[in-house]
Amino acid sequence: MNQETNTSGKKKWLWIIAVIVVVGMIGKFLEGDKPKQEATVIQTEEQVQKEKEKVIKNAKFEAEVNLRTYIQDKLMNPKSFDVLSQNSYQAGDSTIVVVIQYTATNAFGGTVKDNIQAEADLNGRLTKIFGGKALK
Repeated sequence: MNQETNTSGKKKWLWIIAVIVVVGMIGKFLEGDKPKQEATVIQTEEQVQKEKEKVIKNAKFEAEVNLRTYIQDKLMNPKSFDVLSQNSYQAGDSTIVVVIQYTATNAFGGTVKDNIQAEADLNGRLTKIFGGKALK
């Protein structure tokens, strides 16, 4: 009888351990279905300001390059293009203004001095062009 009690006690413990393992596995499985919370990125005002400055700086550069390219494409002699002065600044939240004063030779070989101004968006794409009387 002692052996039967010992065997049934072992079976009972095996069942208890099996139930605990199965419950643990089910818990882990269900835990995996819960949506994971995404980490919240909090930027300081200084970081936001630096990012804005970087966007503006890149927009100014792109707008300057695009205006220079525009001018050279319109000149009779693109190799004669010479920048005397160039300035760019932010006008409003989403506009960059570029002003270029330049010289170039015209179709008769004479040197012409001209000013051109353009507005650009924050991607540096030219949206409006003013001046450039010497351009074709």
